[in-house]
Amino acid sequence: MRKFLTLLAMIAISASVFAQKEVTKFMGIPVDGSPTEMIKKLKAKGFKTDEDFIQAVKRGSVDWDGPELLIGRFNGEKVRVSLLVEQNKVCRICLSDKNNRDETQIKIRFNTLVRQFENNDKYVYFYEQTIADDEDISYQMTVNKKQYEAVFGQKGEDGTVDEKRIVWFTIVEGSDGYKIAMFYDNKYNEADGSDL
Repeated sequence: MRKFLTLLAMIAISASVFAQKEVTKFMGIPVDGSPTEMIKKLKAKGFKTDEDFIQAVKRGSVDWDGPELLIGRFNGEKVRVSLLVEQNKVCRICLSDKNNRDETQIKIRFNTLVRQFENNDKYVYFYEQTIADDEDISYQMTVNKKQYEAVFGQKGEDGTVDEKRIVWFTIVEGSDGYKIAMFYDNKYNEADGSDL
């Protein structure tokens, strides 16, 4: 009986040691696993291959060697979705608005996102800011190199917050307007210097 209980205790300890830590989720999908698996799960949620982007890569007007780029709707917006992969494991889901906005529209979109995250009990803010209506973001970004971003921690199933489950977004300026870029990070899968 003692051997049986010892064996049972060893199995329980081993299971807890090897248990997967809870990771960031995007639309209920853990940001983890192979890029092929992740793309399959994203397509099951309604995302599709971004054919326009694939054609641009084939023409040579875009340099891209990452996993398949997808397009779809997220939080009411048409977005492009790409994956950041480290050692064949997804460590980040990147979203970018498909359509550009002018300065006034991007301020509204940014501030709306901040409020949505603040009002969602799945998140706690680590760093967030809103943009004043009269702020000249073009000047601030160009001359003062200001970066507009908001960073939130995603709560686990048990309500705990872990600095390895991060969701953040920023304003990106392009030649014809502004976009929001949003990132769902699983920092457990990021490069940690172990292969140096």
